[in-house]
Amino acid sequence: MKCSKCGNEELKIESTKTEASGILTRRRTCLNCGEKMHTMELPPRAVKYCLSLIKRWEATLVTPYALRQRQQEIGTVKAKELIAKGLTVDVIALETGLTVAKISRIELEQRRLRRKELRKALLTAKPLDELSAQFNVPVSILENMKSKLTKKKPAPVLAIGYSPVDQEMEEDE
Repeated sequence: MKCSKCGNEELKIESTKTEASGILTRRRTCLNCGEKMHTMELPPRAVKYCLSLIKRWEATLVTPYALRQRQQEIGTVKAKELIAKGLTVDVIALETGLTVAKISRIELEQRRLRRKELRKALLTAKPLDELSAQFNVPVSILENMKSKLTKKKPAPVLAIGYSPVDQEMEEDE
């Protein structure tokens, strides 16, 4: 142990007191400068407990990576809200701090999800007028999409014929 004032390692123990919890409190005096100080020594059990508390506390700390991830999640949610309002990509980038490329990916994903929802809705029995109002799409486009979705595709035709080997076998017979 060193003196907190001059750094000298020669300290004299003036008194020692033991508490019920096992903590030793000592009053020390520096032999070089005369500085007086108190020290506390924890029993090994208490040291283990304190270390476990420190480990638990460290586990709750937010790392820079986790913080960046959280900011991106918040930015993504905010970007989705702003896209729904019809703001431009540049304005959304300024508002959220996300890159234009990231915002473009979010927009593309939202368009895909919207198209998927629209296709599902077209296959239901809902009137096209309601769907037009819900998805803000003209009825003519909805009619076109519905006809494409409900149109039955012809079954593939299998061509049956003879191979050159089969023809040679028939000639030999």
